[in-house]
Amino acid sequence: MVWAVVPFKGVDRSKSRLAPHLSSDGRRRLSRAMLEDVLDSLADCTTLDGVLLVSACRTARALAGVRGVAFYPDQGDDLSRAVGDASAYLKTAHGVETTFFVPGDVPLVTPQDVESSIRGHREVTIVPDSRHMGTNAMLSTPPNAFPLRFNGRSFAVHLQLARQGGIQPRVLELPNLALDVDSFEDALRVAALAPGSRTARAMRSSSSTDSTLRQSFAGVPLDEEPCPQ
Repeated sequence: MVWAVVPFKGVDRSKSRLAPHLSSDGRRRLSRAMLEDVLDSLADCTTLDGVLLVSACRTARALAGVRGVAFYPDQGDDLSRAVGDASAYLKTAHGVETTFFVPGDVPLVTPQDVESSIRGHREVTIVPDSRHMGTNAMLSTPPNAFPLRFNGRSFAVHLQLARQGGIQPRVLELPNLALDVDSFEDALRVAALAPGSRTARAMRSSSSTDSTLRQSFAGVPLDEEPCPQ
């Protein structure tokens, strides 16, 4: 049994690094849009048995209810603890054998990426970010197969911790999962690569009221679909 664990910091606390480029409302729209893009892809995965959204955010709780995914309340402000606690809950309460950590800010992820990750997985599969610094996705059998240390530079640390526990981790390079939105440039890149995504529409919605941001979208394809509220 494989469940995805999706941590989400919240619409009001996410992406503060984008503050020079996006208003607080624009960042809220972007954060929610990225999360919904991730959830859209996970919902289309036949190889997943369930999705657990992990957050302290009321908007996320409401969204989980609307989408029919499970919700686990985040008790703190530490990603390692949030993912670890949620994974332990799934193992104990639902008998889940494998957890798949997928953050809420990798909006390019596709069902095919998820299925490729699960296919061939044994104990630990790690998908690094594009710089091979962070951990952008991870499968663990059993859940919490080794201590988690998410800190922005966790890829090498997680490899080391897994090996110290007698596990030979599998490293999988997936370009869509490698791109997490940490900067304004990342968000623009997502908008260019996936112009029909919720993330792209959220960015274009913000650009309609910001002339500087609008200039950044020169040459980026537009569509007419409304941005989700």
